[in-house]
Amino acid sequence: ILRLRGNRNFTALARRLGTNPTTMKAWDEGKSIFTLSSLLPLCYVLGVSPLTFLTDHNQVRAALRGHIPPSQRTASRKSQRVFTTADFAKMQHGLESVLQTDVVPSPTVTQVAETLGYHRYNLQQHFPQLCRLVAARHRAYRKAQSAERWAAIQRELERMLATEQVPPLSMAHVARELGETLGELYKYFPVLCRAISARYQTYRQMVVQQKHEQIYAEVWAAAIRLHEQGQYPGALQVETELGRPGYMRRPVAVAAWRNAKRHLG
Repeated sequence: ILRLRGNRNFTALARRLGTNPTTMKAWDEGKSIFTLSSLLPLCYVLGVSPLTFLTDHNQVRAALRGHIPPSQRTASRKSQRVFTTADFAKMQHGLESVLQTDVVPSPTVTQVAETLGYHRYNLQQHFPQLCRLVAARHRAYRKAQSAERWAAIQRELERMLATEQVPPLSMAHVARELGETLGELYKYFPVLCRAISARYQTYRQMVVQQKHEQIYAEVWAAAIRLHEQGQYPGALQVETELGRPGYMRRPVAVAAWRNAKRHLG
């Protein structure tokens, strides 16, 4: 096998056979003898019969040089098939039919070839101009589909911005609803996206401000109640009065407590 292959690297062939390279080296050096169970997988990988492997060294040498899988060798033979006049007429008619009819979606050359039972390269080799026209038609269709898609997304963004929804949607939520990425939306519609995001941020700030005002009012009221009850309005006492442990760790609560104590003198 070594002499037929022309070098001493068995790794690639051994990997395809699922065999240890050391075992293959032993076969070549005569230290180990082929068994039928070893010979058949090797012949399958090389695409030759056991008789050919044992008698026709030229064919085996050619197979060993490339390690071409059987499926690829079959495809290669198919690509070299001889076409008849009927084949050429079928190819031409199939390509012209695509160009003369409003097929939606517009097929690619590969799809046309598969429908006709040929390979894409066969059509491109014998009818290059028709193939270029089919490819151009498909590109135009894809471009039009893309334009329609982005126009629909723009209309949806404009609708979302015009709708007074409470709470307003964030851009991350909008992207999920539209099935797009934030990067794509900001790339094509930066003004609309910034407007939607600004509205959401304004709403968030308003919510935070309202929460702070609520905390401030609750702490202030608790301190006043404790004072009126004759108790010292300390931080722990205010938390106990509110029934919210850890409440006084918040900066706004501390500010309200201190201002209430100042107010009470």
